[in-house]
Amino acid sequence: MATATNWTPSACPPQRWKTDAAILVYLREKTNTLLPRLQHTFEDDGTFYFSIELELVPGVTMSQLTEEPKQVVIKELPGHIATLRSLRSDTLGVPGQSLLFALNRVHRGHNVIVDPEALKTNAIIDWEYGGFWPEWFE
Repeated sequence: MATATNWTPSACPPQRWKTDAAILVYLREKTNTLLPRLQHTFEDDGTFYFSIELELVPGVTMSQLTEEPKQVVIKELPGHIATLRSLRSDTLGVPGQSLLFALNRVHRGHNVIVDPEALKTNAIIDWEYGGFWPEWFE
């Protein structure tokens, strides 16, 4: 398994790292969504350590594709989104609104890693904004 060796620590707040790590673990248990494997994360004495030694997923971001190949990959995304939206939360929300899982970033294409030859999704990354939200949110 390859890991990123030229890694620069993220400037984002530790809570986003915790959210990203928790969502990767949750989705790996509940779905077959294409995800990078989280290698190292731990909390010690109230401090969260997230070394982001994630499995290095081969490919390019969907946003790097030209328009024609990008359209091929876009046809694959509704299946992944449907899987996520099928997850429901029993957490209390606004009365009368069901909460379902949303990544909140797929539309940008920067977090969809694609095999540029096969034009297939290899993984979806960057889950720190994911969570259970009202249906209209994403």
